Amino acid sequence: MRLSSGEEVEGQSYTLTIESPPGSVFRSELRTLTLTPETTELPPLELQPRVVVSGRVRCAASLGEACVPEDVAVFAERIRMPGEDPDTPPPFTYDTTTVADGSYILLVDPGVYLLTAMPPNTSGAGPGEFRVLDLRIGTADSVVNVVDA
Repeated sequence: MRLSSGEEVEGQSYTLTIESPPGSVFRSELRTLTLTPETTELPPLELQPRVVVSGRVRCAASLGEACVPEDVAVFAERIRMPGEDPDTPPPFTYDTTTVADGSYILLVDPGVYLLTAMPPNTSGAGPGEFRVLDLRIGTADSVVNVVDA
């Protein structure tokens, strides 16, 4: 990558946006780099892992024995919070489907999310309740387990 430090003695600031696609284990993020005339190479960039959200969708008792929690769509939508950087890189919505026992895993960037589940149209059921997940302090060891979403 070739960047110009410009004419200023103090250097020139650049914002580097790293946009990881959904499903990637590495989070999206913004980095600010300042280049001076003495800069010969960029510092190494170590990408941080995403936060792991795992859970299980269960059927409401009112749906009876015929309800199967498989192939339920699970959505996590990141919402903007006061004071958050307006240039936060995407993605903002993550989705997956459940396996036979209703389990799912989502890899998400740190942030605040609305989480819900949407059963197949043939089930006769509506969307699940919304849950708010505050994952702003997501670290490399963060694993969030949501049961009965």
